[in-house]
Amino acid sequence: MAVAQRLNWDTSQIDGYSSLRVKAIDQAGNIGISQAISIRLKNDSALPIVQLRDIDRPVRGEIAIYGTAKMRSNQEKGLKSASVEFRPAIGNIDWQLIYQSQLQFNNEEIFRWNTSEIDDGKYLVRLTAIDHNEYRSKSEIEISLDNAAPTVVIDSPKTGDVLRTDIIPIIGTINDPNFDNYVLEHLGPDDAWIEISRSSVPIVSGKLGYWNAVQLIAGRYQIRVIAVDQAGNFTQTIPPIEIVLDDKRAIATLTRPESNTYANRSVQIYGIAADENFDRYMLDFRSIGSTSQWHPIAVTRPNELKEEGSWPIGNCPH
Repeated sequence: MAVAQRLNWDTSQIDGYSSLRVKAIDQAGNIGISQAISIRLKNDSALPIVQLRDIDRPVRGEIAIYGTAKMRSNQEKGLKSASVEFRPAIGNIDWQLIYQSQLQFNNEEIFRWNTSEIDDGKYLVRLTAIDHNEYRSKSEIEISLDNAAPTVVIDSPKTGDVLRTDIIPIIGTINDPNFDNYVLEHLGPDDAWIEISRSSVPIVSGKLGYWNAVQLIAGRYQIRVIAVDQAGNFTQTIPPIEIVLDDKRAIATLTRPESNTYANRSVQIYGIAADENFDRYMLDFRSIGSTSQWHPIAVTRPNELKEEGSWPIGNCPH
């Protein structure tokens, strides 16, 4: 006698390819086996729960990997393994294992990963959870590693420059592939750093800011830049640029010959040219009543001067 029956099979805890067959046994013990058929069961409810938390900014150094790797509530056994791997985002390069455990994680820190020895760039990170049925779930994220600090260069002014109390352009380069911001500051006689300007735009061989030094008192000042990238790397000008602000006119006095003195042929000229930040002096002449330009007689720099307060500074042809 043939028996035909329909059965409902709960496959919610089975995932993957399965073979299905039927066996028929009579009262004498004879067994008949049907041809096996293959079916693909797709039941996410049978798989471990896996989810990596996104990292949406460039990172550096030791970073925390957060996520979930656990069995579903209707499963009695725990995980067989949970592993984390990484590889470059570009290229067909094998995955490298960086963490493995049998623990379960529920939207929490899985482990901390030291990336300081890994080249900067974009990488894929993959979390895989496997249960005791060998069912596995995977989750991937892309991260950007950046362990390099920003480039910071101040080209002008340079240490040792003596500048007038004026609007002073600061020229240089501040750059990084993942640039975030920079602040330009000066340190005055009161030993407090004061902001000159800030920006979130990288600059290459351009103006970093304009320093309004018009109201500052004369003296020694320092200038520095602090630049930060999106991964938290930072660079500052070490040592700071040291400059001098000078708002006093240099002393320029002629002491000999006296005014209205009659002279013939060559004339010895004496005078004083001095300043705390002295650079050079220039001796010029022109005819009285003339509106033409001044004509140079001599230009002398500090290493050419005598030590006395007065000295001959040129011979003027008659």
